[in-house]
Amino acid sequence: MTLVAALAGFTAAAGPAGAVSDADTCASVSAAANELTAGINASNASGAGAATEVKAAFGTAAGKLDAAAANADEGAVKTAISGAVPYMNKAASAPDAELGGVLNDQELQNAMSALDEACKKTS
Repeated sequence: MTLVAALAGFTAAAGPAGAVSDADTCASVSAAANELTAGINASNASGAGAATEVKAAFGTAAGKLDAAAANADEGAVKTAISGAVPYMNKAASAPDAELGGVLNDQELQNAMSALDEACKKTS
């Protein structure tokens, strides 16, 4: 599951010593995307309180990606994570009435796509 696919599901996610390889970092990205998708799917099924659940899913995914970036090798994947996390945090903290607009923001879409593309290049 890609972060862009997860986002679409709601709207119709040389380093330090011992740094983690891009392949392993992208495995963490994939796991975060799957969890984000599960959170979004759960919110779609619940109806009331959906915005709260979506925001929580984005906050959790952003935290996991931020942790992955902290341990990642320097390079395109780490840079892409660092570009996506602020937008994901923006979604996590958006007022309920503004959440749809935040999720449809082109900059969020571009950041998520850039992260997907960076990970595709590692496989």
